[in-house]
Amino acid sequence: MTASGAATDTLLVLDDCAETAELIGELGRLAGFEAAVTTDVDAFNFAVAQQHPSMITLDLRMPGADGIEVLRSLAARGCTAGILLISGVDTRTIISAERFGQKADLNILGSVTKPFDSESLVARLRSLRDITGKPVPGDFRTAIHDENVTLRYQPVVRRLGPRSWHAESVEALPRWIHPDLGVVTPDQFLPTLGPARETIMRNLTDYVLQRGAAQLQQWQCSGLHLGLRVNIPAALISDTGFPDRLAGLLGEYNVDPTLLTLELTDAMELACSRDGVDILTRLRLKGISLSLDGLGGDMSALQSLYVLPVNEAKLDRRITADITRECGAAVVLRRLIQLVQELKIEGCVVGVETSEELEYLEEFECDLIQGFYVSPPVPATDVPKALEVWTAMSESSRQNDAAS
Repeated sequence: MTASGAATDTLLVLDDCAETAELIGELGRLAGFEAAVTTDVDAFNFAVAQQHPSMITLDLRMPGADGIEVLRSLAARGCTAGILLISGVDTRTIISAERFGQKADLNILGSVTKPFDSESLVARLRSLRDITGKPVPGDFRTAIHDENVTLRYQPVVRRLGPRSWHAESVEALPRWIHPDLGVVTPDQFLPTLGPARETIMRNLTDYVLQRGAAQLQQWQCSGLHLGLRVNIPAALISDTGFPDRLAGLLGEYNVDPTLLTLELTDAMELACSRDGVDILTRLRLKGISLSLDGLGGDMSALQSLYVLPVNEAKLDRRITADITRECGAAVVLRRLIQLVQELKIEGCVVGVETSEELEYLEEFECDLIQGFYVSPPVPATDVPKALEVWTAMSESSRQNDAAS
């Protein structure tokens, strides 16, 4: 084991391959950590107890003990370090391991699949170092109360026909304006919340719905007509009074319920709960749209397509990222779009970043797209300009095609 002294930003690496462990450790040092690496589970457990690392990278396949056993041990000792899973196992297994860690109240920061790109991993580690262990739940509660959480809005555009895409709605994305760290995104601050995560997420969701409805009202008064999308973990929709409270909020701001789409994550939890289908069906009866988030990244989402009363499915960004370089990804994405459309559900492809990806989606005749190619998330005041830029670019592309 290669040891290093304790520091505020310390990284502990556990991997079954000594060469890979050393590489991750070196990349961690480039990202600003003091790093220690090991291939031995017992040595790892000793280092956790002695060094109290701020961050851990964990391989899921270890001789003598698998990654779940290691996570279980970390949970038992109340480990608060940020944990990044780095493994060559299949995506479904990694996702299951992430969920296990989250349910065990561990600070799971996500995963990286082997083989990894060294430059990308350094950037990922540097981003996580900036946030891991610094903000605490109390900080975020105060941020919501003091309105130091702001919203950015990312457009979603609808395909009207060949080369014709119309800006239909925007997704409200919260950003924490931290006094020391600047703008902090949800994938940075949510893993730091620990056992307080569900309560804080509930407060955050209420905040986003209220602020989003108020913004819709302002846009409507100025002549800009858009729908609003809000991401909401299914676990937060837990009581039968939610549809009425949400309808009341929309009525307070004179917002048509048909303009709101709730993007549901982990939706199968609702299908398995006593009141889940009741709640979702009442939301649909009130005119609120329901989108199944993450289709393609979790097999349980496929069952949700025909069990739950959703009218849209958002297709996982990990598939979108591969369609221009992996023919298999393009085949899967085309089939998923066809599948949801055959079920009379609209498909929204997220993570669209290039014109080449858009070309594929034109060919696949998908219904909706979202991503940086259309627009990055922008403040409310910049939404009209972002839509103008997209419309001009889309119109120019259509005219060029017609001329050629």
